[in-house]
Amino acid sequence: MIECTRCGYRNPQGTEFCANPAGCRTYLGYDGKKIATLPGGVSLRISNSTLRLDPGKEVTAELRIHNRSEVVDAYALSAAPAWLTIEPQTVALFPDKEDTVLLRFRPPRGPETPAGQTAFRVTATAKSAPTVSAEHTGTVDVGSFGELAVQMTPRNSRATPTAAHRLAVENRGNTPMQVTLEATDPDGVLRFEIDHPILRIDPGHTEFAQMQIRSAEPAPAHGSAQQHAFHLQVRSDLSSVPPTGVDGSTVLEPVRRRPRSAWLLLLVPVAALLLVAALQLSRLSGGVTAATPAVTSRVPDTTDLLAVDAARLLGTAGFAIDQGHEPSDTTAAGRVIRSDPAANSTAPRNSVVTIVVSSGKSPVIPPPPKPIPQVVITIDDVTLLNSEHTFGDVYLALYFQLRLPDGRLIDLPHWNRGGAALSEGTAYPMTLSFGRYPAGSTLVITGYTDSNDQNRLPSHERYENYQGQIAFGPLSDASHQGVHHEVSRNDKQNPGFRVTFTITPLASQ
Repeated sequence: MIECTRCGYRNPQGTEFCANPAGCRTYLGYDGKKIATLPGGVSLRISNSTLRLDPGKEVTAELRIHNRSEVVDAYALSAAPAWLTIEPQTVALFPDKEDTVLLRFRPPRGPETPAGQTAFRVTATAKSAPTVSAEHTGTVDVGSFGELAVQMTPRNSRATPTAAHRLAVENRGNTPMQVTLEATDPDGVLRFEIDHPILRIDPGHTEFAQMQIRSAEPAPAHGSAQQHAFHLQVRSDLSSVPPTGVDGSTVLEPVRRRPRSAWLLLLVPVAALLLVAALQLSRLSGGVTAATPAVTSRVPDTTDLLAVDAARLLGTAGFAIDQGHEPSDTTAAGRVIRSDPAANSTAPRNSVVTIVVSSGKSPVIPPPPKPIPQVVITIDDVTLLNSEHTFGDVYLALYFQLRLPDGRLIDLPHWNRGGAALSEGTAYPMTLSFGRYPAGSTLVITGYTDSNDQNRLPSHERYENYQGQIAFGPLSDASHQGVHHEVSRNDKQNPGFRVTFTITPLASQ
């Protein structure tokens, strides 16, 4: 390649005037610089390898994009998850140039954002060839937060002699928590019984409990009803979550007892005889008795309500509540999908209604990856064709590099005949195997020669004579299998070296 020193455009070997599409047209005989061929593809690099933030906050990082191809190209950028955005989303680059884009990490503050290490991915795809792309993956440490909400149904009740309240506690944070429920009254005249005083709640879920209230002392037989206030407090095991609670009240009714009159005692034996007679008559008539019909209520429609709001609505209608969870692609997490018994049906009062709450969308199971063909590359022999030296044997060093389909470069073992000299026109056996690599890879071989006898390894850093480069591939189909011969061109455009190598396809894996 020849790089124009005026505009930086890379021109193919042999070009006389700069072919930059912008119209440079500089004569390269005076203003050109010979450079090595670029390996091709695109690479990505992120500026900050340690990222941490809290939900609802934002952190930024820089992503550097390097065009490693020989053409001007534009790259479309995409990212996952959805709360990772890129500015801008398209970058155009000259060959061997870089540019920087901004990554914004903004996870929402809600139970749908789990705490801990979360993987992210950034992809750059060339617009000229969609098969040319690069991907950068990493993790971001998302902090945890806690938030509670509590509902009590009803807020006010009458103890005759016991009052019942239904409690619903929702975890609106992004980490599991254990909560403790405790009720107190300032007068100390009430006794509270909670069937589940300790609840463990997953993020975005609601758990339920039942609370019974009665008088701490035997209720008086006379007097008026007395209203007493109380407070229900919910305390989390997470120190960062402050306690929350709800106020309520209950009315204690007196137990009214009537005095037993002497004549009432005389009626007891008579009532017993009448009861025995009624039982005998019932047996003789076939034992048919009329059952007292149960009191029923209509089940409210709780579809798409938050679980805590659904619990309050059902409690107001006179039902006890249970809940289950299942994934849904149409109902948001934490909202009710359906109830059992179904909405608008009738059910006995105080019976249990189960609400089915959405746990979010069904997990997406990616299809199994397609088998990737594999190949083994074996270098059979090398022949030095033109050493560019006028006398004696020379030392040859070959550097092998594999460019994978995703643009990554792998440096393979180099070869220099164990430090021994070579003569021109002689084929030297190598039998150098490079193992298994995915089809679509490109093998790049670069050669240098050195005329001294110090056995040092010629290279670009210890530059003697550049013998050119062979790029074979991409190795993408069966037509590449078998034995191949390739010849390089040195810096004077003469044949440099020839390699013979064998491509052996392997079974997909």
